[in-house]
Amino acid sequence: MFEQCREIVERQTKYNTENSINAIPILIYHSVDYSGGDYSVNPDLFEKEMEYLFENGYKIFQMKDIVYDNEEGLHIKGH
Repeated sequence: MFEQCREIVERQTKYNTENSINAIPILIYHSVDYSGGDYSVNPDLFEKEMEYLFENGYKIFQMKDIVYDNEEGLHIKGH
């Protein structure tokens, strides 16, 4: 599962430059627990994924902070 997460995240980077965001990897976690349910992620896997994102310079934003407008295109509020 970790490899699948990494692949999804890295797939977006080819569309972005230092000054232009054209794609954002979106990861959604419904539940982080040991239940093994369809919509849950094991806490150990979650920790590994968060560590990967941090170590590779990814920033975490809430969906409400990701906006699109005709002047700036896709961007993060306040950045």
